[in-house]
Amino acid sequence: MIKRIIKRKRIIYLVLLVMMGVVLLTLTIITTKLLKEYPPIATFYSPEFSVRQTDDGMYFVKNYNYVYYVDMASGLQAPLCRKTNCLHNDSMCDAFVEGTLPPGLMVYGDKLYITALTNDLVYDESDSSFSEMGYCRVYESDLDGGNRKIIYESGVGGIQSMLASGDKLYISSTGLKGKVKENGTVDSDAYLYVYDLRWGKIKELRILEGSQEKNKPYIRLISNTGDRVLFSESYMMSDGNYTCDLYEIIDGYSIEKTSAESINEYKYPLFVENNKEYYYIEISHDGTESLLLMDSSFQVRKKIVSVNYPESTLRLIDGGYIIIFNTDYKKCLYDYKQKKLYVAKTCFHENGKYVSDIICIDQGNDTIYIDKHDYTGMKENEIYYEDISNYGLEKLTSFLQDYYYDYDELTDNEKGAIDWVDVY
Repeated sequence: MIKRIIKRKRIIYLVLLVMMGVVLLTLTIITTKLLKEYPPIATFYSPEFSVRQTDDGMYFVKNYNYVYYVDMASGLQAPLCRKTNCLHNDSMCDAFVEGTLPPGLMVYGDKLYITALTNDLVYDESDSSFSEMGYCRVYESDLDGGNRKIIYESGVGGIQSMLASGDKLYISSTGLKGKVKENGTVDSDAYLYVYDLRWGKIKELRILEGSQEKNKPYIRLISNTGDRVLFSESYMMSDGNYTCDLYEIIDGYSIEKTSAESINEYKYPLFVENNKEYYYIEISHDGTESLLLMDSSFQVRKKIVSVNYPESTLRLIDGGYIIIFNTDYKKCLYDYKQKKLYVAKTCFHENGKYVSDIICIDQGNDTIYIDKHDYTGMKENEIYYEDISNYGLEKLTSFLQDYYYDYDELTDNEKGAIDWVDVY
């Protein structure tokens, strides 16, 4: 009898010890989450950001579907794969990310965020129509690629922008609905979600439904060097014009419309400096684009640069620069912080020459990350046509000196040769 009582007590003590251990472990996990600090500066992502910087290196996409990391100091690059003897050439590789487009990348704190998009046209014999099938996802992983998990997933569409601020990750996306129309378009809706980085919970904040009166709804989170979380909402109206409004997210979840008046033209915010300087892209009816500096009430302060050729475009790249494209050899680089325009030398000698695509600029480390596909072909009197696709790091200062002119130092005749760009 006594032995049974002692045995029962031992079992009770053991159960209590296990319970105490579980409680302590739970408290430790909760305390760790509560005490975790997040970067003081927000991080922004849009689909054109296929390269992301860290203090010591850079993440980039290679061979369309593989995530790589390059060490700045040594220049050595390697796939984010921990498998031994992996050839890094199939979907079993840790570095592989599925998708019909290259994955997008964003680094925030001690995590790497990866976007993936798949879509396929499916034929319906019953009405001889096509529908798009697929999904878009956001993955979260450690910086070495480990512990990758899905934190957001929706049907076919795309991730339009993301903004990490404090312990929140905001995600804007579009979702396609219905069948492909005769003109090749598909109706769509726009969504805004917030993912709690601390607790791993996701919540829908906003949905814009497309209709005949309000088509092509679009939500874009806005890159901001300040502390405000801003986003724009835009539609194409039935008369063909666009409308755009600016909103702010307060305390992580509440949405308030700003005092800015609606814009009834095709203008959309590109980024914001210190909460007060709003840079907008304006697209005119003939397709030309301009970069505008506006205030918080949407009043145009200044037109900065524009491209007056319908096939030209302005593109924001990571690092404080905007690339201006006309053709493969006619390109400019605009440093919007220093208000300085650089003109590729190939604008003046285009015989078979091309300008390397600039993927990312790290001005602090005087480093530029480029697509070396056409890099050697940029030199005068040297023409290369073969495909030598490769990515690489170069010194920003020497790169600009070798392959670009300072616009301010050009003669009037030289400026006239690039009449597709206007600087104000």
